[in-house]
Parts: sequence; C-alpha cells; structure tokens
Amino acid sequence: MRTPGYSKAAGIGRSRGLWPVLLLLTAAVLVPTACLLWFMNAAVRNERLAVQQGLTNAYQLQLEQGERAAEEHWRRRAEELSAGAWGPEAPQSFARLVTEDLCDSVVLYDEAGAARLSIC
Repeated sequence: MRTPGYSKAAGIGRSRGLWPVLLLLTAAVLVPTACLLWFMNAAVRNERLAVQQGLTNAYQLQLEQGERAAEEHWRRRAEELSAGAWGPEAPQSFARLVTEDLCDSVVLYDEAGAARLSIC
C-alpha cells in the first residue's frame, strides 16, 4: 500500500536534509566554544601580565628604598670619617675609630701620604 505524497526520492531527500541541520548545530556549538576559549585565554594572559606588572612595581619600590637607605648609610659614614680630626698619632686614631664603631679596618696615612698603620 502506498502512502500519498511518499516516494523513494522524497525519503532520500529528507535524509540529505539532516546533514545541513547537523552541521549547523555543530557549528552553533563549536563556534561559541572556540570564542569562549579564546576570550578565556586572553583574560588569563592579561591577568598574568597585570600580576607581573604589579610585582615589578612592588619590587621596584623596594629596590629604590633600599638604594636610598644604602646611599644615606654610606653618606653618613663618610661624614663621620671625614669629620673626625684624627691627628698624627695612629694608635689613638685607631682606638677612636674602633671604639666609635666607624669601620672594620683602617689604613692611616701621615702628612706625607705614607701609610703609617694598616690594621684589618
């Protein structure tokens, strides 16, 4: 018995009509998924760069503070050493340098520029 409006050609045409729908559904799933993954990758990259920049800024600030502290320390140390009138007597000058904790080793010169005492 034959159904009106049914033919073998019509049945084949219907199965061909499923492939475009299937491809469209697949594209409708894959394209947004690919876009989402691309945006997530870009967001992770941007976040990584932001964290790196934040750490760079923080460490740069610490480095500058350390540099200023070291410069101030050595400036004060140079002033302390140059401010003292150490006199011609090497042993007394050495004793003063050590008791005032101004240095770890000393080379004292006389007026002619010759080393009179070198103690480390």
